[in-house]
Amino acid sequence: MKKITSSVFVILIVTVVLYFNFNSTNEHAENNLNSSEDEQIKSLQVASDKVFEIRFDPGVNESFLNSENLYVIDSNNNVIKTTIQKINDELVHVLPPKNGYEEGDVYRLYINGDLDLEKVRNEKMPDEYEIPFEIYNEV
Repeated sequence: MKKITSSVFVILIVTVVLYFNFNSTNEHAENNLNSSEDEQIKSLQVASDKVFEIRFDPGVNESFLNSENLYVIDSNNNVIKTTIQKINDELVHVLPPKNGYEEGDVYRLYINGDLDLEKVRNEKMPDEYEIPFEIYNEV
């Protein structure tokens, strides 16, 4: 009986140690992933004639496809006139302004989460996506 009790105790200790070790490793990896994603988003540099391609899987909610739910603003919070093109049931293009974006300026592309048909079935998805981007100087 004493042997069974000590075996159960050892298994319990190993389980607890593995549990805490596994969780701390996952949290560390998750934090690194999040900071890496943030750095990538902050450093997104594009050409002044950038066409954004947005894929909605399983499809785009056409009733929300308009300039109030998919738009670009500049660093002064001015809405930039862009053109939205529905390419097919899953793909939307956001065309740049007629004269392009201003070199060196920082912009943000906003995408309403309701544009994604998947959000209709998954309320945990974000209400809005924000993609900051900067226009690099073309030489």
